[in-house]
Amino acid sequence: MKRRQFLAGTVTIPALGAAIATASVLKDRHAAWFEEWKALREQYAALPSKEAECEDLWNRFEAVERLIVETPATTPQGMAVQIQFAIEDGLVGDACGGEFQGADLNMFRNIAATLEALSAT
Repeated sequence: MKRRQFLAGTVTIPALGAAIATASVLKDRHAAWFEEWKALREQYAALPSKEAECEDLWNRFEAVERLIVETPATTPQGMAVQIQFAIEDGLVGDACGGEFQGADLNMFRNIAATLEALSAT
């Protein structure tokens, strides 16, 4: 879709829909933040000591965590990432705890899988 087509109103609805979908995927950074969060967590865990020299690493870790949690997702993939983050960060129950002996964990895993599948189509 070209800018002139859009401004002239000659763009077709499928082309406009594809452009909107592409734009929202480009704006939804949750997947990238989640990958960065996991990498930072591994780096922090690998440090021999948790002294002051790792403060920058920890501050970035917390900043990325806030981005994942506080930024509204704009795509099914972004929503799936937020749920995967909640699971991986222990924000939902495990097999022994949580609601109904881990049923909430299974529910969130199922929601994330469905959202991922929807984003692949």
